[in-house]
Amino acid sequence: MSLRQWWDEHKHEPRLIVSVEPAIFFFMLSLFITLPSVQALFIQKVCLREFHSEMVCHNLTNNPEKMDYVQSKVSRWVLLNTCSETFPSMITAVFMGSWGDNVNRKIPIVVPAVGGLLMMVNLVLNSFYMNWHPAFILISNFVYGVLGGFASFLMAVFSYVSVISGGEKERLIRISICEGLMQLSGAVGFALSGLLVKYTGFTYTFVFTMASMGVALLYSVLWIKNPPPVGGRGVGTEEPRSLCARLFDCKHFVAAVKCYFVRREGYKRLILWLSLVAFMIGMITIGGGADVCLLYLNYTIPGWNLVLYGIYNALRMILMTIFLLFILPVIKRFFSIQDTTVGIIGLVSNTAGQLLLAFCKTIWMVMLVPVVNMLAGAGSTALRAIIAKMVSVNEQGKVFAFVGVAQSLSMLIASLIFNNLYPATLHFFPGLTFLVCAFLLMVAVGLTIIIRVYIPKEGIQMSQYASQEKSPLLVNEDTS
Repeated sequence: MSLRQWWDEHKHEPRLIVSVEPAIFFFMLSLFITLPSVQALFIQKVCLREFHSEMVCHNLTNNPEKMDYVQSKVSRWVLLNTCSETFPSMITAVFMGSWGDNVNRKIPIVVPAVGGLLMMVNLVLNSFYMNWHPAFILISNFVYGVLGGFASFLMAVFSYVSVISGGEKERLIRISICEGLMQLSGAVGFALSGLLVKYTGFTYTFVFTMASMGVALLYSVLWIKNPPPVGGRGVGTEEPRSLCARLFDCKHFVAAVKCYFVRREGYKRLILWLSLVAFMIGMITIGGGADVCLLYLNYTIPGWNLVLYGIYNALRMILMTIFLLFILPVIKRFFSIQDTTVGIIGLVSNTAGQLLLAFCKTIWMVMLVPVVNMLAGAGSTALRAIIAKMVSVNEQGKVFAFVGVAQSLSMLIASLIFNNLYPATLHFFPGLTFLVCAFLLMVAVGLTIIIRVYIPKEGIQMSQYASQEKSPLLVNEDTS
C-alpha cells in the first residue's frame, strides 16, 4: 500500500491516524522525570535520616565514606521500590491483557494512568514532608503496580496499535513510532528532571509529573477510540453479566497464560518463546542500568551530578528518537529489511554502548555512549513486531499481557541482580554491572539469529484478521 493510499483510507478517521501516541508521550514523560528524581529523593532522605545535616548531604561527594554508606542504603531502597510495583503489576497485567481482547481496549490504557496519578500525589507528599521515612515512598509504586503499572500500560498501547494496523509494514512503523515517542519523552524527561529538582525542588518536580500524568489520563478517556471486536469476543460472552463480573473473571488469567502454550502452525510457538526470552534479556539490561547508572556515574566520574545525568539521558534518547521516528520507518517503508535484521542491529548497538559505559572515566566518554547506543531501541521494536505477527488480532492483548508480565519480572530480576552486584563490586570494578549487561545482550543476539532461521521466509500470514489491509476501526466504519 502506497502512502497516498494509506492516507485516503485513514483521513476520515483522525482518531485512527493519531491514536495512543500523545498518551504514550505524556505518560512516559511523567515516569522519566520521576525515575531519577525518586532516586535523588531516596538519597536525600537516607542521608538526612542518617547524618541529620543538609550541609553533609549537599556535599556527599567530598566524603567518600559517607557516600559509600548512602549509596549502599539507597541501592537497597531502589530494589524494594521496584519490588513494590513489580509483584502486583504482574498479576494485574495478565487480567488487563484479556480485558483488552474481550471487554474494552481502553480500560487497560486508562487504569494505569489513574495509578500513575495516585503515585505522583504520594510523591508530592513525601517530598513536602522530608522527615517522613523512606518507606512511605514505596506506597507510590505499590498503588501504581496494583492498578497495572508501566508494564500494563505498554501492553495496552502496543496491543492497541497492533490491532488497528492494516498490515505488517504499518504495524512495525506504528510500533517504531510508539517506541520513538517513548525515547523522545525520555529525552525531555531526563533533561528536565535534573533542572526541575535543582531549581524548583522535589515538590514542584512531582507536581509537574502529576500534571503530565493527568494530561495522559484525560487524553485517553476523551480521545482514544475503542476498536470493535474482530471475529467475536472470547472470554465472558456466554451470558450477559455486569462489567465487574466480566473484568474479574478468572478466565482472563487462564486465557492469557494459555496464549503462549497453545499449539500453533509451523514454528510460531517456538518463535514466540524465543522472542519473549530475548525481549526479557533486553529489559533486564535496561532495568539494571536504570537502577545503578546514576549511582555508578556519581561514584566514578569526577564532577558528575543530576543535571549532567539528565543531559546524558536526553542525548541518548534524542538520538534513539531520531532513529526510531524517522530513519527506521523510512528504511522499512522502502527496503525489504526483515524484522530480525532490525532486532540484531539494535541489540549489537546496545551491547557496544554497555561495553563503553563500563570503562568510562571522564564526562566526555560518557557522552559518547548515546552515539554508540543510538540504534538500541530497534531491538525491542523488532521483537514486539515479531511477537504481534505470531498471533491473531483477538490474541494481541493476551500476548502483550504476557510480555508485560515478562517485562515486570525482568525488572525485578534486574533489581535483584544488579542492586546486589553493584555494591559488592563497588570498590574493585564498579563497571562490572555493564559488562554483565553486554554479555546478556550477546545471548539475545544469538536467540534472534535462531528466530531468523525458523521464521517463515514468505512472511507471516495472519489469516485470522478480518482484513489484511484495513484496520478493525476502518472495517467497522465501512460496514456501519
